[in-house]
Amino acid sequence: MIDIKTGVLLLNEEGWKEAQGVLNEIKKGNVSDTPGVEIYMQRIDKHGRPMYNKWSFPLITSSRGTSDVENFHKQLLSLFGSWPLGIEMADALLAERRHRFNQRLSQRKRANFPHIGHYDSWLVDHLQQLVQRNHEILLYPGWSNASDFAPTNESFGVVPLHTTELASAIAEQAKTVPLEVIEKFSPDMKFLMRAMKTELPLLPVITPEEEKLFCRMVLEAGGQPDFDTMAVQWAGESDCKKVFPKLPFHLSTHHTEWLRNSRIKAAVKAAAPLKRKMQELNAATEPPSSPYRDFGMRGAGAGAGAGGSSSDNGGSGSGASSRSAAPVPSAFTVSQQAPMPQAGHPQPHAEQGAVGTLVVGGAALTLPADHAENKPKPGRKKGQKE
Repeated sequence: MIDIKTGVLLLNEEGWKEAQGVLNEIKKGNVSDTPGVEIYMQRIDKHGRPMYNKWSFPLITSSRGTSDVENFHKQLLSLFGSWPLGIEMADALLAERRHRFNQRLSQRKRANFPHIGHYDSWLVDHLQQLVQRNHEILLYPGWSNASDFAPTNESFGVVPLHTTELASAIAEQAKTVPLEVIEKFSPDMKFLMRAMKTELPLLPVITPEEEKLFCRMVLEAGGQPDFDTMAVQWAGESDCKKVFPKLPFHLSTHHTEWLRNSRIKAAVKAAAPLKRKMQELNAATEPPSSPYRDFGMRGAGAGAGAGGSSSDNGGSGSGASSRSAAPVPSAFTVSQQAPMPQAGHPQPHAEQGAVGTLVVGGAALTLPADHAENKPKPGRKKGQKE
């Protein structure tokens, strides 16, 4: 079998090698269910009871696949797609979104989990503790009080992503930044410092000074820098006024964009001589202007813009320009030698049987007598006969 795109055998030597690799992964059990992890479970209704079909077979749901994950990402895109949010606000919304998602998932998949009708779970914890202390019963047996467990060291939302070496470089550079500069940081910058546990905020490449520094460092590295090393060097040149520390991810992402922009600039520069030659050729072959073209642009073009037909040759009326003006309609007779009327002098006499004369660019355009007869009749009122 031949690949129509590459023109090579679909199952060539390289293809068989990859297929054998997949078979080896299957033999090792790497594509099987993880031992001890429950993949399939019985569906739960809104009251926390197991669900069955009409033949009394249990309804099974699976946590296999990426449909739930993609659905969560789609909801995040709808939530943040068009909102101009700050970093701290976005982190708070994500925390609320995770909390509600976990509670709804527990209602779907945990037996006897109560439907409390709200998401203030700490109130349910407090209420259940009061009832248990006063009456020695559990108000919601399927509910687990989060306050009964010790807090963990886990972090969610905005978390530290930098290496120990980068953190040390930022801490050393923070000693050289004046205190008044740090006090002028925005609330989002201060939130980043608290959440990521750094002395200075880590921001993407934004300012013109950072663009210049980025270009210099990339050129010094020969075009393919080590972004971990580059981030440490960058921290040493941060003044926190025009240049801020960066994560390696910030630099690698900007490097991809920088390469794309460099290719565009190189292509535009290479095409500049050919562009100039095309402009010279267009200027040399452009037809001279004439009063007929002016008439076509103002008469036919304006009519086209209003939604009418632009000429007698079936034009669509999509607009007109000075280079593609419509010809003078045949309903007009043109007197090429008619002079432009001057102030204090009568206009040129119209031809016999003509209604009037229009002078455009030194040419007299005479309207025929039957033009008025060919005008469309005004619309009739409802119920009026012709």
